Formats: sequence, C-alpha cells, structure tokens
Amino acid sequence: MHDVNDVQGSAAAALGRIGDPAAAAALGDALTRDNGWVAAEVFVNLGEFGYTTLVDKLRAPDVEVRQTAAGAFKWMQKTRPLATIAALSPVVASNDDPRVRARAILGLPPGVPDELLPRLTAALSDRDKQVRSAATRWFRTREEYLRQQLREERRR
Repeated sequence: MHDVNDVQGSAAAALGRIGDPAAAAALGDALTRDNGWVAAEVFVNLGEFGYTTLVDKLRAPDVEVRQTAAGAFKWMQKTRPLATIAALSPVVASNDDPRVRARAILGLPPGVPDELLPRLTAALSDRDKQVRSAATRWFRTREEYLRQQLREERRR
C-alpha cells in the first residue's frame, strides 16, 4: 500500500515535468490543504508559469496559501536564485503573518545581495519566535555557504 502523500507527490512532480499550466491551474486551491506542498511542487516544476503563479499566491488573502507559496520558493533556490530573492525579499520585510515571513526567510538562498542583510539581521530580533528561529537557521546556512565559497576560491 502506498502512502497517499507519496502518490500525490509523484503525480505533482509528473505534472510539473509535463509543464502543462492548465493542469496546474486546477491545483491553485490545493495550496490551502494539509498537503499544500503537493501543489507547490507542481508550480515549482512549471518554470516561468509556476514562478508567476507562486508570486501571485504570496499576495493571497489566505495566510495558509501565502505560507505554502513562500515555502515553495525554497525549492527554487538553486535553479532560480535571483528570481527567488526578488519574490521573497518584500515578504521578509513586510508580510503581516510571522509564519509567512519565517517561510520566506528559509526560502532565500544563502547568496543574497548585501543590501538584504539588514532585513535578515532585523529578523533575528523579531518579536515572533518562528521568525527569529528562521533567521538564525538562515544565517547558519549562509555561514556554511560562505565557507564553501572561500574554499573554492582558495583552490583556484
């Protein structure tokens, strides 16, 4: 017997690989379900259409949709780092829900431009524990990223 989430996840990945926006359009509301990550995975795999859809979902009235959309960008860090930074930077600074801000922080790639660092540093002092924790985790990831960059530079 297969776990329902595994089956749904596999189906979502297949839809994303097919790249049919019509199939993914029906999954927009699925971002609000307990397994919203399934729909998010489809959008992540749909390239520009998926990116645009997730950016739109960051402004959705439903907090759960915004939270899931922000979390989905973590999967885009390596393939679309600049687009991820552009989408999540405003969310880190101004979203009214701390869960969404925390997910946005964790979705940022470690190689963000220096001008974003003050926002992330401010998140270390946020009144919400989730946001502070996310910022702490992000800075740890950045520290390892910078160490790796330094090691690579020394090899050259």
